[in-house]
Amino acid sequence: MGDSILRSMANGGRPEPQQRFARSCEVAFGAGLDHPVRVMASGRGQVAARLIPDNLEAGTLILLLDAADGRTGALLVPPLLSAGMVQLLTFGMLTAASVAPRMPTATDAALLEPLVNRVLDDMAEADQGFERLRFGALLAPAHFARVMPEGALDEYWSELKLGADHSGKVRLIMPPPMPDEASEVMDPAEWRAALSENVSAAQVSLQVVLEEYRMPLQRVEALSVGDELTIPMEALERAQLRISNGEKVGIGKLGRFGGRRAFKFTDGQKAEPAPALPVENENGASIEGSPV
Repeated sequence: MGDSILRSMANGGRPEPQQRFARSCEVAFGAGLDHPVRVMASGRGQVAARLIPDNLEAGTLILLLDAADGRTGALLVPPLLSAGMVQLLTFGMLTAASVAPRMPTATDAALLEPLVNRVLDDMAEADQGFERLRFGALLAPAHFARVMPEGALDEYWSELKLGADHSGKVRLIMPPPMPDEASEVMDPAEWRAALSENVSAAQVSLQVVLEEYRMPLQRVEALSVGDELTIPMEALERAQLRISNGEKVGIGKLGRFGGRRAFKFTDGQKAEPAPALPVENENGASIEGSPV
């Protein structure tokens, strides 16, 4: 006796999810296409969304599926199978599979939308515990990994056959399960402590600023390589420590300690502006600015 039969017996005869998916594909696709659909095989597993695009056959139709709460899944239809479905919906018959391969279009997705929703509705009606999904949009392979959730996702697949030249494996990628609400509830005190810890652990860029000066633009434009700004020693006593947004953290002294550059906080009083610094260029001309 096979494992699938044993599992069905343990569930009181209720079919496994992959069996429900296969049955829904057979019935819903068959009715919507008005054409017999044969299920050759079915199965289930888990897959990481980021790995799926690398293993897709060129021209695979990727349909994004939406859950009511905003979580996302996907339905993947291989090119020969989707081409056969489009032919049946437009011409009412299957043609030879020697048609040049092409990328799926929004028109293809719009044609298959009612069929896809029919399959999803059939699964939800057959099992009240099944996640109810709806057709969302056509998705490009390059965007798949960015849109889909991370981590291992449940996958159900069915090998379907419309005719001799139109067959393939349809894959249903389920959204991640709903989080346990009980585990999500956090004591307010713990939440505040966690928030404080996360904020305090954030990385901040620090800048040591000696002085800021303003000069006329025309004089700034006259600066050239080789010009020197003479910084008076007292400016080192009035250095400001700032974070990346420009906010001042404190006032201190810039110097050396143990052979390394160091910044020492002083009394924190606001520094007096330093006098204008002269700029000597190669011609000996002096350019003076005004302190901020």
